[in-house]
Amino acid sequence: MKIDKNLNLVVPVEADHGDVFFHHTPILRETFQRYHFVMCAAFTRLLQAGMEMTGAAIAAMTLEEISRDMGKWDGKEGVKAGLMDEIERLTTVLILGGNGWEQIPVNVALSRELLDEQDWQEAKQRIVFFTLICGMTRKAVKEDLLTILNDSWQTQTTSSTCSEFCASLPTSTETGTLPGTGKAPSPAY
Repeated sequence: MKIDKNLNLVVPVEADHGDVFFHHTPILRETFQRYHFVMCAAFTRLLQAGMEMTGAAIAAMTLEEISRDMGKWDGKEGVKAGLMDEIERLTTVLILGGNGWEQIPVNVALSRELLDEQDWQEAKQRIVFFTLICGMTRKAVKEDLLTILNDSWQTQTTSSTCSEFCASLPTSTETGTLPGTGKAPSPAY
């Protein structure tokens, strides 16, 4: 895996009405600097518990627990309003609609009931783990942990923007189209 500045995360989730993808762009350096201590504490707790492979299932919950214990979860500058809202803002939901793949902010997709809270919670755990990995590790360790995340949790790290990734998706899953073309593959005889 090649680590570069434009590293984004894609999290696939099997929703009730079909596959949904969450495309996440990492938090800004300034956001990391504001919340580095609680992020470090959450990441340390996951690693000390031996959760390099399973941390993606509980990362957001661990971050909330640590933040609450430190008295840094609530309030205008708290982790909930600052870091978690920023993570949600930097995440776009890709949903296959009548006109192809739609790019929708998480809060809009939830309010329009295009996905349920459980789907978002599943994706959010992985996104927070990705955020902790990117913020807390050096390059060599980051590569190893992101490989584990991708292999164990079927995520994908990509340098593609949300629009670029969206354009690469198949336009129909029912007719077996080729990614990004809308055309059926030629049969192999």
